[in-house]
This record gives sequence, C-alpha cells and structure tokens, in this order.
Amino acid sequence: MEAMCGRATLTTPGDELREQLGLDVVPTMVPRFNIAPSQSIAVITTPRILSFAAFGISTFTGKPGRTINLRAESLPNVPAYRNAFQRHRCLVVVDGFFEWRDVPATTAQGALFGDATPKRARGKSKKPLKQAFHIRRADHAPFTLAGVWAAKPGAEPANECAIVTGAAAGVLADLHDRMPVIVAPAARDVWLSGTAVDPGRDALVHLLSRQTVAAGAAGLVAVPVGERVNSAAFDDEEVLRPAADPR
Repeated sequence: MEAMCGRATLTTPGDELREQLGLDVVPTMVPRFNIAPSQSIAVITTPRILSFAAFGISTFTGKPGRTINLRAESLPNVPAYRNAFQRHRCLVVVDGFFEWRDVPATTAQGALFGDATPKRARGKSKKPLKQAFHIRRADHAPFTLAGVWAAKPGAEPANECAIVTGAAAGVLADLHDRMPVIVAPAARDVWLSGTAVDPGRDALVHLLSRQTVAAGAAGLVAVPVGERVNSAAFDDEEVLRPAADPR
C-alpha cells in the first residue's frame, strides 16, 4: 500500500495542549484541519517545549521530495536513519490524522458524494475511489506520535520531521496495513530522552514493537469524511464534516 499518515489535524487550543501534555512552552496555535507534507506541524523535540517543524524530511534521500513516514522495523538499523533514531527523536502532536480506503465507484456514488458526484464517479466505472476517514481519539484529546527530526538551516521552521509507522491494528487494520506509532504519556520521556545504546536502546526498540503499536490503537475511532480533505488547499472545519460510510 501507499505511505500513510500524510495528513493530520491539530485543532486543540494552546492552553489545553499545555495542560493535557504537561508543557511549559506553547507557541501561538492556529486550528489546523488538514496539515499536509511540507507544512508546519507541532512537535516536541525538547521535553515540555512545543515548537513547529516542516512535515517531511528532505535530507534523507538526496532526491527531490520528502520522507514523511519511516518504518519502525527498520528505523533503528538502517544506516540512513540510524543517526536520527539515536539523536533526533521527537514527538509529533496531533488530535487526529487521515487515512483512505478504496471504495468501488458504483458503491460510492450516493454515499460518498451525495448530489455532488464527480464525473469520475458517474456511470459504471469499476475504478476504485477513495473514502477518507478521520482517525482520532473517542474523547477528541490530543496525542503524540513517534517521530524523528532533522535540521534545515536557513529554513522556516528550522527543523523537519517524519512520523514513525508500524503494523496497523484496531480500527486502522480495516483501512491500511500501517499506522503511526502512538507514544503513550508514560513513554514520552523515554522516547525523547532515552539513550539509544544498550541497555537503554532496548526500551526505545520496545516502543516500536508490534505489541506496543497495537496498544496505541486502543481508543481510536475512524470517522468517514468527505472529499474536501483530498485537497491541501482546504483547511477548515468543513474538512471534518462526517460523511456516510459506503461500506
């Protein structure tokens, strides 16, 4: 399947982020309903300090484009990513992210698009369409994803980040084979400040294990939304308007 976790939301006000995540420093926050690659996303690179980084790392491959996701299974061992795992871990702060599932066009016409069915969905085409889902906690609270960061001198913001993914579990398993690694509150300090050499390395690797990733899926819900999220030009409350699930 394609890379996942390429869009996210963070609409939680700054004062609530400060309280719920135990932060000392929170910059001015603007509600974000559709954060896309290259745009600013909230991160914690230093304990208790929230800042911003560009979503996607442009320096890993030496080629055009950005790396937005890194596999948990290879992050500690692949030479290109080893330095980031050892020295540049971060928490990516969101209150939701998006995932898409293929839906046969003939099934999707009414449920997915209503009266505004695009031309590509009309007729008897069997080409799959994409149904978007907003993945969030049932209580709408913010949560933290495992990430790594890289410096980008001269850029604004000055850092870039990528999100670590593992095997999908829970509600995500029905949508994709991957999901972001969710870092539980008790593990945040370990991910940020733990040592990447033995014996501390074992604790970090455990946070990337299939068992830990599956536990992070508990409490998540998948809410179908309309096509508006498909364009990064739209970043408003309408992106999150629930849609019928054409299953």
